[in-house]
Amino acid sequence: MKNKKSILVLCSSLLILFSLFFLIAEISPLFITAYVFAVIGVSVLFYNSMFLLKHKGKNNNPALAVLPFTTWQYLFSEILFSAVLVICENTIRRALPLLWFLLIHLLILAYFSVRFIVLYAENKSKK
Repeated sequence: MKNKKSILVLCSSLLILFSLFFLIAEISPLFITAYVFAVIGVSVLFYNSMFLLKHKGKNNNPALAVLPFTTWQYLFSEILFSAVLVICENTIRRALPLLWFLLIHLLILAYFSVRFIVLYAENKSKK
């Protein structure tokens, strides 16, 4: 990400894209949960991109080099999981219970949150 404007355009475009699915998909508790976690993923992408832009050129810490990759990994894994289950719910009318869906999303978020915390802590320890 080169500047704040491109970061803002990318994140806004992703939010608009995710919001357009309200026009296409059948609205269900699983869909709304998937949307909320997609918004969280875009927020993480925005925050980490701004963090990287702020620290660009200050140090050559390998932890900062891994941060964008980890952010995209979180976003893709969460969206892929959501998409597969929401599509299954809409096509074959069988769905994972909402509690399990929410629990798996929270576990994915917790896993990547630990990775983000470690990367931020490593960045601070190298200063």
